[in-house]
Amino acid sequence: MNLFTPLRPVPRGRLRSEVAAGLTLAAVGIPISMGYCTIAHMPLATGLYTMILPAVAYCIFGSSRHLSVSADSASAAILAAGLVTVVRPGTTNYVAVAGLVAGLTGLMLVAARIFHLGFLANFLSRTLLAGFMAGVGITIAFQQLPKMLGVTVRATTPVGTLIALVEHRGAISVPTVVTSAVCLVILVAGTRIRALPTELVVIIGGISVASAVGLRNWGIASVGSVHAGLPVLALPHVPPGAWPRLLELSVSLVVVILA
Repeated sequence: MNLFTPLRPVPRGRLRSEVAAGLTLAAVGIPISMGYCTIAHMPLATGLYTMILPAVAYCIFGSSRHLSVSADSASAAILAAGLVTVVRPGTTNYVAVAGLVAGLTGLMLVAARIFHLGFLANFLSRTLLAGFMAGVGITIAFQQLPKMLGVTVRATTPVGTLIALVEHRGAISVPTVVTSAVCLVILVAGTRIRALPTELVVIIGGISVASAVGLRNWGIASVGSVHAGLPVLALPHVPPGAWPRLLELSVSLVVVILA
């Protein structure tokens, strides 16, 4: 087995640019990974684990320098949709069962590699994949909409979220809406100004403004403190009759990952 293949060779002349690229990716990727955690109803600290640990492991055992190895919005949305019907979000057991599903998915992917099952992805049409990704995007957008308006709702579907927002329209936070709008304008402008790393601008600007002004004083919620240290391992408690649902969820994740 060839180890550290993605890291070799590293010309000395490119070392500085590689370090700068890594720092930029980390500055953008860490908040994005934490955002995926909110989609999956997981603790924010797990976003750090899912970004750092897989990347380190892939640098050691991987073979491609172009493969993206981290969490993504599609798998986070599928995981949340499947787990909320089995375990109550926000509990320690929810995290443990999510780890169980991740382990089952990993074992299935290893089996797919051993038996050369990657060809199954060829049976998924481009239209199907485009529709699926569009549906995931719409679902995620509606999940984030209450947070952009400063409203807490318990709905899990786009229609339910809209109804809940209408019912709680009096609780909308104007400072939160203004902050969200400014960030969106900068991000959209970045699609036209390729040379400007708008994601990095939004992140650094947001941290700076939050530190200098104190957004909580304006009624704008923040993520708060993030749990430090290594993850705490715990055995999951699977509710009776939930195993078929968890296996179905793992198969769904495998299909999406292969596609």
